[in-house]
Amino acid sequence: MGGLFHKLRHPRRCYVVCTIPRSGSNLLTDGLRDTRRAGMPKQFFLPKAESRYAAELGIDPAADYAAYVRAIVNTKVTRNEVFGFKLMSWYLDDFLARLREAHGFGNSTTSDLELLRSAFPVFVFCASCDVTNCARHCPRLAHFRQDFGKCRRAKAFCENRSSIRT
Repeated sequence: MGGLFHKLRHPRRCYVVCTIPRSGSNLLTDGLRDTRRAGMPKQFFLPKAESRYAAELGIDPAADYAAYVRAIVNTKVTRNEVFGFKLMSWYLDDFLARLREAHGFGNSTTSDLELLRSAFPVFVFCASCDVTNCARHCPRLAHFRQDFGKCRRAKAFCENRSSIRT
């Protein structure tokens, strides 16, 4: 029963640090991971790293990418049910294409932001660089940032510091 009450007290929260190279994202994600309360943000969806995480979980991402994503979200959380991951701008398009092809989170008409929200419950987008720099290096990051700014639910999550419970 303790597990049930734990899940009720700590609903799953997900965030992504979407960034460009040389922006200080390793410092940010290492700090988040070291708190042991803000997930374990790593590049779980970097194509060359997926085989290592998949072997650890006993899942073949090529056969069932949706199952791989769900397994990562369910196993790489901190005790307070926070899941974090890191995406770099140079493989963002590939990651979104693989999520669409999995058909578990949306289809070809689903917006990028809705696709991510479907795959990752209570999704929050964080960019570890300024909007101008993002727009220069990856226009899609700036687009996410703009869409995220319009989302009342996301703003409420960010403004409510207690949403990531200790």
